[in-house]
Amino acid sequence: MLSRLFPKKIDNAYHGTTIAIWLLAPIVLLKLVMSFAALFDTRDMIERADSIPLDAFGAAGAAAVLTTTKLLGLNHLLLNLTGLIVLIRYRAMIPLIYLLLTIEQLGRKALVLANPITRTSASYLPFDPNLVFAAALLIGLALSLSAPMTKERGE
Repeated sequence: MLSRLFPKKIDNAYHGTTIAIWLLAPIVLLKLVMSFAALFDTRDMIERADSIPLDAFGAAGAAAVLTTTKLLGLNHLLLNLTGLIVLIRYRAMIPLIYLLLTIEQLGRKALVLANPITRTSASYLPFDPNLVFAAALLIGLALSLSAPMTKERGE
């Protein structure tokens, strides 16, 4: 298993299930879109999607939150661009990128739970998208580490 997480040769030779590739592609693309939103539509994303009342922080506090969110967006952009490069060219690293994305997703969720933020309203979604991402990433990690099923010929 460690040899799949940390391959000796980083090339396009992937040894997990194909489903893991197809699951990683929409996750990375959606997270790239979210990264761009954090970078270029920061205020709207914070106030609408995250329900954080920027006006309650005053000018300096709101500016700090906006800057921090943009920095986090840049971090996510680079991590998910790496995921896109892995999907296109270095598929041997698919299990590792799943592991990194999973640690980042679960770590962020743990930090938010440990440090709750006052929000203006309840979420407009009936579910927590971060938990959906975390579940999908854990499933993808397991699939990328498992051996693909092969059909036996001659039976």
